[in-house]
Amino acid sequence: MAGKRKRNKPPYFLTKIYEEHNTSRKLLSLQYVISSLHPSPTQCRCRSGDACLGCGGIRHLVRAEDSSTYKYLVRKSFCILNSSAPEPPKLFHRVGWQQRQIVRHVIEESSMNNVLSSGYDQSICFSSIGETLCTDAWNLLLERIGDHIMIFLLRHSSIFLPLTNKSYQQVTGPILSRIVQGETRKRKWNVVGNKIEKPLHERVINPFCNDNFSSGKISKGGDNSIPKKHTRLFSWYRRRKHKKINQKDPAENEIDRGPIFYKTISYESNFPKQHILNKVKPTNSGATLLMEHIFGKSIKSFQSCINDKSQCTGNSKCMYHHFRSLLKSLIKNAKWCKCRELMLRHCLSSTPVQCSKAKNNYKHPLKSGSKGCSKSLVEISTEKKIEDILLACGSDIDLNECYSSHHQVVSFIWAVIRSIIPSDLLGNSSNMRALTSNISKFISLRRFEKFNIKQCLHGLKISELPFSHFRPFRYWIYWLFSCFIAPVVGTNFYVTERQFGRHQVYYYPKPVWKKMTNNAISKLKEKNYVLYPSWNSAFSKKNFVVSKVRLLPKKNKLRILANAKAPVKIYSRTGSRSFFVKSVNTSLKELHSILRRVQLENPEALGSSVFGYSDVHQKLYQFLIDSKFRSSMNPKVYIVVGDVAKAFDTINQDKLIKVINDIMLKDNYNLRSYMRVLSGKIQARTVKDHVVYDQHNFCNDVFRCEATTRSRSFSGVIIDQGEYKLFRKGGVKDALANHLKGLMLLIGNNLYSQRVGICQGSSISTLLCSFYLGHLERNIILPYLDKIRKKNSNETINADSTSPKNLLMRWTDDFLFISTSKLQATSFFRRMERGFKEYNCEMNKRKFRLNFDAEQSHSIQNCPYIGMDGIQFLPWSGLLINCQTLEVQADYTRYIGIPISSTITVELNDKALSSLKAKLCQYMRPKCHALFYDSRINSSRVVRLNAYQAFLICAMKFHCYVHCIADYVELCSNSLLNIIEPSFSFMYSLIKKQMRKVRANYNISPKLELNHDDVIWLGLSAYIWVLRKKQSRYKELLSLLKSKISTYGRLSNDSDSLQFAVNDSHSSVFQKIRF
Repeated sequence: MAGKRKRNKPPYFLTKIYEEHNTSRKLLSLQYVISSLHPSPTQCRCRSGDACLGCGGIRHLVRAEDSSTYKYLVRKSFCILNSSAPEPPKLFHRVGWQQRQIVRHVIEESSMNNVLSSGYDQSICFSSIGETLCTDAWNLLLERIGDHIMIFLLRHSSIFLPLTNKSYQQVTGPILSRIVQGETRKRKWNVVGNKIEKPLHERVINPFCNDNFSSGKISKGGDNSIPKKHTRLFSWYRRRKHKKINQKDPAENEIDRGPIFYKTISYESNFPKQHILNKVKPTNSGATLLMEHIFGKSIKSFQSCINDKSQCTGNSKCMYHHFRSLLKSLIKNAKWCKCRELMLRHCLSSTPVQCSKAKNNYKHPLKSGSKGCSKSLVEISTEKKIEDILLACGSDIDLNECYSSHHQVVSFIWAVIRSIIPSDLLGNSSNMRALTSNISKFISLRRFEKFNIKQCLHGLKISELPFSHFRPFRYWIYWLFSCFIAPVVGTNFYVTERQFGRHQVYYYPKPVWKKMTNNAISKLKEKNYVLYPSWNSAFSKKNFVVSKVRLLPKKNKLRILANAKAPVKIYSRTGSRSFFVKSVNTSLKELHSILRRVQLENPEALGSSVFGYSDVHQKLYQFLIDSKFRSSMNPKVYIVVGDVAKAFDTINQDKLIKVINDIMLKDNYNLRSYMRVLSGKIQARTVKDHVVYDQHNFCNDVFRCEATTRSRSFSGVIIDQGEYKLFRKGGVKDALANHLKGLMLLIGNNLYSQRVGICQGSSISTLLCSFYLGHLERNIILPYLDKIRKKNSNETINADSTSPKNLLMRWTDDFLFISTSKLQATSFFRRMERGFKEYNCEMNKRKFRLNFDAEQSHSIQNCPYIGMDGIQFLPWSGLLINCQTLEVQADYTRYIGIPISSTITVELNDKALSSLKAKLCQYMRPKCHALFYDSRINSSRVVRLNAYQAFLICAMKFHCYVHCIADYVELCSNSLLNIIEPSFSFMYSLIKKQMRKVRANYNISPKLELNHDDVIWLGLSAYIWVLRKKQSRYKELLSLLKSKISTYGRLSNDSDSLQFAVNDSHSSVFQKIRF
């Protein structure tokens, strides 16, 4: 007997949105919502058996002979009735209206809040979404449910049609994006007579004009029939009120680490300008204000003496007066503390990091006792003298290595605390040690980790401090970390990541960072950056766009990173007002949608570009079939790996504009705007975007195509906005030229324009680079290879005179060329080595990698990576390509030299273990692509080796995570095993899912020869290998793992592939990784 069909589960994020908005209805599939509307068969008016929905129910709605399109509609679509929906009609028969007539009728009677009314065209009395509801499947649904139920659904329900990539399109009901955003965010326009006007705060204001509005005045009295603008509070008052409403107890708060990152401003005082210690004075009133700032409402817990002043004198030792005297001392010490000298003593006098890379054993002048300086830096008390010494160092010192270690930063902070905060507020020596340990953990946090009040209080004892209640004690520690330690760090250090440091945080003293940035800015002219003479000249342009820039340390230089996602706040000439300039990516949305359409219509323009492992899988799979590489006689292959030097910074802008103009196949592009409601970890968010459509195509196929071709799949809802715009080819060219030549970069306090190259970090930069290099390939590289093949047509690679085969792939600016002809590979290498002056493109000769001898110069190395097993690999874009068999493995050599702990983010809270369970699956996801496990590309040995190595790196991250949470969570071996085991099944199910996805979306047929037991055995073996190196901590867990693997018997003895996978010689790279 066949089992019951599983009910289609609605997407979690949609269910969550409606639950948060107190909707009493449930989100169900369309067929179940319709079946819930019909009465029992005894109450049906027609009384004619299965002739209507009321009589037949779901059997009448869905039948075996129905088309797959109709079944997909009623089973995969989701529907939810509005909370205000009336009772459904009891009639299920047809009246005689067509589906188009019903949809038009509902559109004309619905309000603008219904999605169905979006894009209503009065000339044709219809909307674009209405066309989606007029297909054959909807016509059949109308026949089954009748006119009345169809009208009821279109009026009083929200229907979501399935697209692809876990995305849906809303076609009826209240607009979901407005539900998520909240109607209170948008202010209504004023209606004056018959004229609609915007509120004053939404009108465009010239940032350089006077404070008075140039528009008309607002009348304060008079006719009550004219609506007036609602009085709005000042912004500072609204912020203060919002802050009070949202203020939480410190026990629930996390320490805000935002103020310590990327702060370039240096202050004359020890704290930021608006800090409370800069505002109060060392008096009774100042101490009282500081006490209220620290303790808030909890100050009442030790103010009992204030209520009865007769029992308390000025010399009393009550808690209130005692604290007030301590805070007076704190304020006084803060005024006179010499933080600069403390920083010199603890952070610059003896740096354990190897700063000096000078020639002839030149010693670092920042070290105490250095012969290169006439004075010790401890004796220098001004920042200017520090800068003079740094200037005298010249190019002999790599300033990128002159960061302070975490130990030095903690030592400096503790010195500041001891010089400012009275010892009575710190406790005895035991409390001081615990506090120092907590500060060290706070400083050692990785970039995206959080620090809560529980971690701040770890090891501290209230009995050793002058607090009678735990609540004030908790407030004091919270203030110490969030309002004292964090501002001190942000004032004295520039805190940032590094290029190859992953999530590790580095602390550069402000004088050192200032010297580094000055050196980088002085070289901007050499990098084709032009300084704007004044801000007025920059903003005189019609459509100016500004992007903030931060500098990222990278080996011996600073890399310029433009933040294209965030808007930029610009101040007026007088500084009295400010305005926001929209972000770069927001201004590029229309252009980005057109370029995506060009990419879809003209894929040849991209040349050999690949945008992910799926593209690599498809091209490599086809090459292996065409060259018969998996036959008994494998031909020898010759591989060339190359990288374009400074690919984004050397693009010729005029050439790029001409390239884009040439590859556009149409003269006009019709844009259609839509909203995307995306699922998030905390809450849903809305994003407005555009899609290019054919002028006569209004169905949802355009949105299905958009959801499929996006670079990243997303779980969300697409909502048609009904807004259209026409872009001509000349307009696209002008928009691209404005982006390339008109984009301004805010570096420091100055604006720069990039004359050569494109902004790296924008939403279209990768696509533009791919089009540019694709044009280079089609015009130079491919014709050159054709010429070489024709010239050497007599060359053969084996006895049957098979013509040589080749494969060219490029991941953005990283080239991979594979050929069965040595002459062809050598010619390709020679041509790439010369560069392409017409495109201002040069290759990075240090990054060339070859698996053969091409008689290249000494500066070019052809050394592949060789493991202990002697197998040669060439690394390319995160992959290791076998030089003999073209088998593919993941490249773990990039982990050499960095600790594994710097690649993870730990959640130190009560849910740390449950978070670890989810993170283990997250760590496995990137290495579960079908490319690594397709038996048509990799042998069964390499397939199992790829799975084993993925578990090895996951086990190392597991150890680092457990080590970080060991002080805060009780760890049990059984619970750790329960966390590890689900990741095995997750990996196997994800591999099968990836295989199905590749088979459905690409013209290939991957083959999986890996069973579930093999995956579990490999996972257990990997964890045992890793945890044995830390066996003193995991004795019980290791015994549990060994007992688990023993249940599989002698599986490895029966499988030669498993023995090959767990052989240490094939995974020798993991012996060099620190964890």
